[in-house]
Amino acid sequence: MDPNANLKRQREIIAELSKPFDRRDAPVLLQELAELAQTLDQWLLDGGALPHEWLRAAEEDAFVTITRVLAENESRCCDDDNDRQHLAAALVMGLVKP
Repeated sequence: MDPNANLKRQREIIAELSKPFDRRDAPVLLQELAELAQTLDQWLLDGGALPHEWLRAAEEDAFVTITRVLAENESRCCDDDNDRQHLAAALVMGLVKP
């Protein structure tokens, strides 16, 4: 299963269903969308990789969180770059909660 192709197709169907005209094929498209969503959900539950766009967004969120926590705590705990690197590593590993 290709999670990227699955997500792309889901978005195509949603865009198609969002067009403002009579949709006689809506039941077929909705069935396909439901099947794609179920397939992707099972893929993720089984430990499959996130679609690239979702992974990129998660990485960006993590970077923002790490940057914010470092900025908030730098004066209290970080005397040098080595301390900042240790705090960043602890955040990434989940040893410190943001």
